[in-house]
Amino acid sequence: MVLTLHCEEASHLMSDSHDRPLEFHERAALRGHKLSCGRCCKLERDLDLVVAASRKGHLRVPEDNAPDLSDTAKQRIKATIRQAVDDQ
Repeated sequence: MVLTLHCEEASHLMSDSHDRPLEFHERAALRGHKLSCGRCCKLERDLDLVVAASRKGHLRVPEDNAPDLSDTAKQRIKATIRQAVDDQ
């Protein structure tokens, strides 16, 4: 699984990790995939930011602690949040 994990599968595992503990082989596969995939590393940081903000009950980060996100990432996060709210 470590050598065959694709980005789509990695993104599902990253998301799942916020809802349940990953199995050892899933953690190892995800870690191995991220060693060679910068896009998935960035996706994980973006996802962690969204999850942390939603758990705090707000979606704004104080300006002095604001991460340096690209405009594309900001738009993607906003769209994801809007979709999650609409699905409720």
